[in-house]
Amino acid sequence: MIRQRILFGSLAALLVAAGCTVSTQEEAQQQEGVRAPGISIDGSSTVAPLSSAISQRFKENHPDLRSPVVNISGSSGGFQKFSSGEIDISDAS
Repeated sequence: MIRQRILFGSLAALLVAAGCTVSTQEEAQQQEGVRAPGISIDGSSTVAPLSSAISQRFKENHPDLRSPVVNISGSSGGFQKFSSGEIDISDAS
């Protein structure tokens, strides 16, 4: 029981710290006038319409930021690109 509490507490602290880091990086980029890098999505043609709709909604809600770029290379192609670090999100079905 104590181990679970320690593990949960450590995980919570790690997530909070990670959240603070992202916010700090975004603030630094905004202050320097540098746009944050865009998000790239690739993979399954079945999931692509959903990813495209999310990208469009993001663009509508955040016109000052780059909207996610959605491409289709199939589930296997998306996983390969994700594994090599070429994309941020891999669509798969």
